[in-house]
Amino acid sequence: MRPSSKNDDSMASVYNFMSAEHEDERILLEQFKNTGTKQAFDKFVEGISRHMAFEEDVLFGVVLRHTGEKDNMLLDEIALQHSRIKSLIKDVYANIQEQTNPSDTVKGKVSELEELLRSHDSMEESDFYPWIDEFAAKEEINDAFEKLKQIKPNL
Repeated sequence: MRPSSKNDDSMASVYNFMSAEHEDERILLEQFKNTGTKQAFDKFVEGISRHMAFEEDVLFGVVLRHTGEKDNMLLDEIALQHSRIKSLIKDVYANIQEQTNPSDTVKGKVSELEELLRSHDSMEESDFYPWIDEFAAKEEINDAFEKLKQIKPNL
């Protein structure tokens, strides 16, 4: 998870900030794959759960306020993928054990999770974040980042 003490210039772009978080998540998941420990997976889950909560609880609202839509296909797809990510995380937790080498079940779920995250992150980085950066006022984006500071990981 990116530190919340980033300077104002880097926080002005949702794309830059959230894309950097995607990279952090990939690194944390790779650390879990290398260690197989619950602690490493916990770090990944903490970051990604806060990230998804920020998107759903704050950034979705920015889009909906601007579009006036009750239903938005992009946001619906992101939420559906978030649900699948959460489900895979729960599956890994259900199968994880304190050991050096994760079981084949855990490895398979983590592989599935990585594949989903690649596709999901690409969609957000090509459509969702650029849209917000283009249409949201700088004040809205700054307010969103202020709200991020209050979000606790929750999965």
